[in-house]
Amino acid sequence: MTSTADILRSIPFFAEIPAAVIDRLALRCVPRTVGEGFALFRSGDRCNGLYLVLEGRVRIYRTATDGREQTLALEGPGRPVAELPLFDGGPYPASMIAVQPAWAILIHKADFLALCRADAGLAMHFLQVFGRRLRQLVGLAERVTFGTIRQRLALELLEQAD
Repeated sequence: MTSTADILRSIPFFAEIPAAVIDRLALRCVPRTVGEGFALFRSGDRCNGLYLVLEGRVRIYRTATDGREQTLALEGPGRPVAELPLFDGGPYPASMIAVQPAWAILIHKADFLALCRADAGLAMHFLQVFGRRLRQLVGLAERVTFGTIRQRLALELLEQAD
């Protein structure tokens, strides 16, 4: 059976973390196995930490006051979720629901921040990863705001095909 530390080492997000640090972090990870339709967190919930999707797929979305939903991302194995509230101290800005049975691990906020405080190089690595995510969200906002329905549908189909 593969250990949590081995799983973390296999995820590009943790590529630059020394093995000893990964081993300590792995001991603090909380595994979560959920069925389709289970919400791991909702928009406005207090941030417990960073989720890493290991198996299955989850949908990150926002809900408007009229009940309409906007999908921000579909994430699968190896993807970190909920990076923003780790650093800004706020609640989760979106909801995360399993769209198929999923296995994820939770890295508590305090443990993740301690890792960043201990190594500025790692903190910069994580900021680069988070910056890429922010660029993706800006691109989504542009497509939704400025694209025609036909353009938005074509882009969504292309993304789903990936």
